[in-house]
Amino acid sequence: MSQILALRPFVPAQDFAVSKRFYAAMGFTQTYGDDDIAMFKQE
Repeated sequence: MSQILALRPFVPAQDFAVSKRFYAAMGFTQTYGDDDIAMFKQE
């Protein structure tokens, strides 16, 4: 049986900068980012 190692949902945003600040304020750490996509993690 396979084991899930990661889940990366895509959540669209009307304002990308505001969305990134929101997740940072919620305690997430940005692990990757460019002009079109950002990845966050929370431990």
